Amino acid sequence: MSSEIMKQIARRWFEEGWTGKVELADQFFAPNFSSSGNPEADREKSKEGALTRLAAFPDLRVVVDRQIAEGAWVSSFFTVEGTHTQAYLGIPATGAKIKASGIAHWRFENGKVLESWPIFDELKVLRSLGVLPQPPAK
Repeated sequence: MSSEIMKQIARRWFEEGWTGKVELADQFFAPNFSSSGNPEADREKSKEGALTRLAAFPDLRVVVDRQIAEGAWVSSFFTVEGTHTQAYLGIPATGAKIKASGIAHWRFENGKVLESWPIFDELKVLRSLGVLPQPPAK
């Protein structure tokens, strides 16, 4: 599988899967897919996570800003934006706008994503929702 096709798959998952087309997980992720080395964090959990975020932030928008591919690996740096209109992580709707970034490292095998190693700035999201204080100004 070419680097460009792997990058296209990753881009589609973040820009389309995270915003409602969760059935893409069945097409893109291997049956034994796992996230962060946790076999319970499978493709069904990935779909559930996307739907949970979308329920809390129905105007969620995801943009893949940069991608790097090498061998069987693709790294995608992405930015999410949305308005908190429903409960998220037990936090009642605040109406706050969020903008945060993440990066996901994916390994492909036999044309499917086998593993994902994501890092997401959830701290920035929690600060945007007013759950945690903002960092002191410099």
